[in-house]
Amino acid sequence: MSNLLPPSQKQDILRLYRKRLVSIALLTFVGLLMSAFVLAMPSLLYLKSSEIVLTAKRDTLSGYETSSIARTLSTAVADVNSRLAVFPATETASPLIADFVNPVLLAKSNSIHLVGFSYEKGAKLNEAKVKVTGTADSRVALLAFTDRLKKVGSFSDVNVPITNFILDTNVPFTVSATVSLQ
Repeated sequence: MSNLLPPSQKQDILRLYRKRLVSIALLTFVGLLMSAFVLAMPSLLYLKSSEIVLTAKRDTLSGYETSSIARTLSTAVADVNSRLAVFPATETASPLIADFVNPVLLAKSNSIHLVGFSYEKGAKLNEAKVKVTGTADSRVALLAFTDRLKKVGSFSDVNVPITNFILDTNVPFTVSATVSLQ
């Protein structure tokens, strides 16, 4: 029977079927989306309620752990303090570093290259024995450095071993001195 229809009506019928096909496809797609939303809603609500419960548990547990750790730590600190109270109070174990480092740095020239300092308590309470190590560009620079250290008021007994004067250039040295601390 479609063969008997004129071509313009055939085109109209084809457009009508295509429109119906598209509308049925869109309605099917919307129906699938609606059913997926309805089916996923209980899972989403369950997960949200589980999240709320787990967050509350986490907050409770973290508060408990923090207070427990704080109590344990304060107990340990109190125990250590009570044990340290047995020892008598003494003077400070080491002097201020500035008492012996700053005068050495002021006496140093560009031809003196310092490598290290070492410190020992002296025989008296306000004395320290200091050793300064480094390299000097020449013997003359090393002698000038030791002379400047001898002129510093807090330094006494400034000694440079004779073996430090073997080389003419790049002279490694160790200067020992006694420093009176303020």
